Amino acid sequence: MITTTTASKLLHKQQLRVFSSSIRKQTTDANGNRTARQIINVNNNQYVIPNKPVVGICLDGSGLQYHAAAIDAGLMPFWKEKFSAMVSGVFPSFTNPNNAAMITGTLPKDNGICGNFFLNDEGQEVMMNGDHLWNKTIFEVASQETTCLTVTSKNKLQSILAKNLQEPSFGVSVEKLYSCAEERKKLEDHIKCNLSDLPVPKDIPHIYDVQCAIYTLQLGTAILEKGLQDGHFLPMLNFFSTTDYMQHKYGPETDVAKDFYRQVDEVCAKLDSLGVDVVLTADHGMSDKTRYDGSPKVVYLQKILDEHQIPSAVILPITDPYVVHHGALGGFATIYLEDEKDFEKACNLLRPIPGVYTVLGAQDAAEAFDLPIERIGDLVVFGTCDTCLGVNEEYHDLTHVQTGLRSHGGIEEAEVPMLLSFEPSQAYQQMLTRGNGRSFYIFNILCNGKDPTLEHLCPYQYKRSKWQYIGGRV
Repeated sequence: MITTTTASKLLHKQQLRVFSSSIRKQTTDANGNRTARQIINVNNNQYVIPNKPVVGICLDGSGLQYHAAAIDAGLMPFWKEKFSAMVSGVFPSFTNPNNAAMITGTLPKDNGICGNFFLNDEGQEVMMNGDHLWNKTIFEVASQETTCLTVTSKNKLQSILAKNLQEPSFGVSVEKLYSCAEERKKLEDHIKCNLSDLPVPKDIPHIYDVQCAIYTLQLGTAILEKGLQDGHFLPMLNFFSTTDYMQHKYGPETDVAKDFYRQVDEVCAKLDSLGVDVVLTADHGMSDKTRYDGSPKVVYLQKILDEHQIPSAVILPITDPYVVHHGALGGFATIYLEDEKDFEKACNLLRPIPGVYTVLGAQDAAEAFDLPIERIGDLVVFGTCDTCLGVNEEYHDLTHVQTGLRSHGGIEEAEVPMLLSFEPSQAYQQMLTRGNGRSFYIFNILCNGKDPTLEHLCPYQYKRSKWQYIGGRV
């Protein structure tokens, strides 16, 4: 039986990541001026509760190329002139790890979410959900004092995003709205309005519909607009997280992609017109993973290990309920070895294979990529930018990705754009323009990044060098 074997992991497993979380009122700012602010401490990160609605958007799979193509085509006039920067996500560059990082403000090594699946101590594949999140979310803490709303396309994210929300705050899954009348009734009860009366399309899109992501943004915006009009349910802290079906199926230069981003721009312009501050980023980018003939370019790790008599279990953390558009193929894999003595043999076997970027042991991978060592097996494998990692041919259904496979999970897909509807204060500008921004700073920026008196809460503090005149004279 394949299990988590190393003694270091078993010791590490006992060290639960416990962070302080609290709520307090601040009566003076950093300069000693009297003010009235409510500050929440979530996992040792401080956030000022906003006094007007703010929205964080995770546009799933939205790499820079998509924004650039749509802006160049004149289809994103709202975002064209706004502040933007490239920021780093977390590894692996998948949906769950980056969404979990955004709503906790922590790295995977601290929140425990490093993919969709891991192997437990009994050798069973376990799908990660809210029960596997090690620390609190900003919404869990903030909902004790203000109203929060999470809207996601994917039902798999619902248990993470809406974990322990306090009434009247709530979360909604568009995927579940599509299939469940009871879910629609719950939403209508919360907002005291029929879904059909909101300014959104009458037909809820299927999860494998390009419009599902757009509907997610439209629904969240419509709920906010109604709350501003009648005050029945006005969420102050909002998070809209979409699906990347479009980005998997269509490249940046396609008409479908450009029209998609035109609609994104329109929704964000609408939010801005309502007086709502918006920060838009992504969980990961997207890359072509194909051979010269358009067929999927895949390294089947389990097949190779089996052929060389290395008993093991390959886990693909990209695997989730939505495999139609990627065939459970991504740029990151973990390997659990039955015998630790096969460690060097497996590394030496896999590292030279074309399409394998690198192979690391669990300890090195955890330290280099901020991963929870308990949930990454004995080996971690990264694919190159144009290659996916798989189990074997029998494991994957590639019916819908026989040509044009686009996917993510590797190092190249970890850099994503971040766009702000407002001008950030100097400390936050310096952080974002000097390459120190992270996508999981999204709520720190939303809550603290506009007010100059809150610059001391910026995760990055610029320090002037004492060597100001190198190359010249003092």
